[in-house]
Amino acid sequence: MSDSNLQAPPDGKNVESRDFLRYSFRSGQQTPNGVTNFSVETQEGQSFSFHQSTGQGASPTGPGGGRAILSTPGMYEEDLGDGLEFRESPISYCLPAKQINCKRGDIVLNAQNGDIILRGQNIKFNAVGGKQDGTMTIKAKRSIDVDTAALRVQSENATVFVKSGDLNVFVANKCQFEYNIFVATAFSERTFGVISKEFQSLNIRSL
Repeated sequence: MSDSNLQAPPDGKNVESRDFLRYSFRSGQQTPNGVTNFSVETQEGQSFSFHQSTGQGASPTGPGGGRAILSTPGMYEEDLGDGLEFRESPISYCLPAKQINCKRGDIVLNAQNGDIILRGQNIKFNAVGGKQDGTMTIKAKRSIDVDTAALRVQSENATVFVKSGDLNVFVANKCQFEYNIFVATAFSERTFGVISKEFQSLNIRSL
């Protein structure tokens, strides 16, 4: 059990603490997460606590930025949806077994010493933001591997930029390209060669 901080809370109310054989209740203690409204702690170091309005980025005109903190030194597991109907593929509608709604703020998943694994019959990502939002960014320090029976990419505009090294395309069978205008030129030819003026006149965006 952690020792209680008996400093008077800023709301002027009493500090409360009750200890039992394997768990304890706390209220009013000063913690790094703010003043505790209520917390339960176990002899194994697990805790579930609710804190006063000290949440990051809380709106001063909103309902409050109080935090809820769940902490355990071991695994945390949820088993859900056993009573929901069973759906056969193809799945044509959404039947949530777990739903997280954030009216404001971000969702952050951080595996400091492990992997993040998403597994399901289908996985869908949908960026619905407008104006400057609506983007999806994937960054990998080493490599990105895509292994699938069919790969389809549809976009109004597409750019492939290889900062250094080579671009290799290997096709075991037929390779087919369909286009209205096709322009290919080397950097040296585009800058110093005879095609440079023609290339510039086409007003094609380049890197």
